[in-house]
Amino acid sequence: MNARVCCRIALFLFPVYLGAQTTQPVIEGAYFLRGVMEVASAYRFNADSTFDFYFSYGAIDRYGKGTYDRQGDSLILHSPPKPERDFILESEKKTDDERVIIQVKDQNPMVLPYVLCRLLTPQDSILQGQSDREGYIFFDKTPVKSISLLHQLWPDRPSVFQVTDPADNFFVFAIDPHIIEVDFNGVVLHLAGNALEGPHPLLEPGKVYRFEKE
Repeated sequence: MNARVCCRIALFLFPVYLGAQTTQPVIEGAYFLRGVMEVASAYRFNADSTFDFYFSYGAIDRYGKGTYDRQGDSLILHSPPKPERDFILESEKKTDDERVIIQVKDQNPMVLPYVLCRLLTPQDSILQGQSDREGYIFFDKTPVKSISLLHQLWPDRPSVFQVTDPADNFFVFAIDPHIIEVDFNGVVLHLAGNALEGPHPLLEPGKVYRFEKE
């Protein structure tokens, strides 16, 4: 092949290559969940490789944010680390009360009745209870080895606390404000035309969901 022919091929291929680069789908914009009744959920992807997320179902509202990496037609999502637990142990002490008392506090009293609690005794017996409207959980008095709390509105993970003194029987917890934030680490979405498809961090695991661009 002579030099003139090579030059013509190069001139022909060069604009095709540029065209392929410029036709790559633009990610930026809002993508709304489709096909799930009574659930409102969406992503907004920004030009600076950050994203925002919301989820609403009944009385439950969840939010999230993070960054994303693009690899071909895939978006790999990352979120900032959350605190180790979703509850904060504010105090524990021994009292003369003939019960073990767990008190959960929050600025919003509407979320107080939904906390599940498991007590583990030094003999590895498990006691279970649920908070009342004022955020209290009561058990018959017993030595306590650990306390596990799980909020039913944000049931992503239990929060386990080891008790330093088994004789303590009054514990006060606050709900960490970060509990509503969604963890996206490990979530991968794939471009499908004008939509994104992949798992939803709060819905059925293993199922593929579709988010359509506004």
